[in-house]
Amino acid sequence: MKVATWNVNSIRQRLDRVLAWTARERPDILCLQETKCLDEAFPREAFTNLGYQVELYGQKTYNGVAILSLAPMTDVVRGWPRARDLPPLPLPGAPQAPHPISEPQAPQQLELSQALDPIGAPQTPTPTTVPRVQDLPAAPAGHDPSGLPQADDLPRALQAPYPMTAPQAHDLPRAPQAHDLNTERRLIAATVRGIRIIAAYIPNGQSLASEKFPYKLAWLDRLAAMIEATAKPSDPLLLLGDFNIAPDDRDVHEPELWRGQVLFHPLEHAALGRLTGWGLFDLFRKHHPEAGFYSWWDYRMLGFPKNLGLRIDLMLGTAPILARCASCSIVREERKGKLPSDHAPVLAEIAESSESSGIGELSEAGVATAAGISTAPVTGAPAPAAAPLQVRHLEVKTALSPVMS
Repeated sequence: MKVATWNVNSIRQRLDRVLAWTARERPDILCLQETKCLDEAFPREAFTNLGYQVELYGQKTYNGVAILSLAPMTDVVRGWPRARDLPPLPLPGAPQAPHPISEPQAPQQLELSQALDPIGAPQTPTPTTVPRVQDLPAAPAGHDPSGLPQADDLPRALQAPYPMTAPQAHDLPRAPQAHDLNTERRLIAATVRGIRIIAAYIPNGQSLASEKFPYKLAWLDRLAAMIEATAKPSDPLLLLGDFNIAPDDRDVHEPELWRGQVLFHPLEHAALGRLTGWGLFDLFRKHHPEAGFYSWWDYRMLGFPKNLGLRIDLMLGTAPILARCASCSIVREERKGKLPSDHAPVLAEIAESSESSGIGELSEAGVATAAGISTAPVTGAPAPAAAPLQVRHLEVKTALSPVMS
């Protein structure tokens, strides 16, 4: 069974290209991101004429996801599942496992946004207590007219560090309220031939100083919570799409330029690590452990001709899917030519369960070993291929690289 994911960056602008490739390659399942149109405006008939069932979750101008399948799809879920479709929540006050980017859970609620979004839980506003400058006492003689203490007057520990560093988690703008995560159409799921397919378009994050970066972390946190609540690592499950995260140094054309920036930030790696630590494997790295493979290239600055790319379009499968994955590749040719998307498709071949490689009922480590994947801990080197991501403490830089993903 062939499975593909492709951020098409507007299906109506790329329709001819997508149709031509789909007719030529005939993937059994094709997941699309950034369709950028309402469901009624999607060119459904063009794909049904090729034999595909089409399931959509789109919106005007931005975002939008779709799953196209030659086989029937069941259990289709658009967006986040409803609370009543999830397992019961823990009792209020039950201990919760710590997570590097989560804040304390709100009390138990019926709404899914409360169940799955610890970051987005309602917060009690903090009263503003900082006085206005004009309300402050007159400045002592010899001091700055503002009346505020100067750097020389402060203890050393309170002075601003030098050099300046990029924002840390506690410095970032507050994550959005839970309901805000429902306004963008970025997630769709279905079951096809016994495999649960979850197609996602993860938020870009824009910049470390914007509210879109904590939004991205909150979205990823909620995605991980959803998977943890609805699936087991032993299930045949495939999470795929545009992640807007390059997993490790091999996936970035110039790691030191990007390190600590959006798309290659340690907080993003921590969020991705929650998914892979649960039991998802990078299918591409099973077959291509070497560096230099990318799936996205900026339209600007001759990004594609110079191969200045990032690998941010991922296929993450559970151990049963990893065992059955016969190949996984990036179709770089589709980034060439007239009016291409800035992303290339990623294509994997998943054997039927009866045709799998005989790995059988092994542990995740056993599957990885049988597949030729190292699971050794990372000690400053690039992350091991396809093993659950080891979160590294990366140095944070200050210079921002241009991001258009």
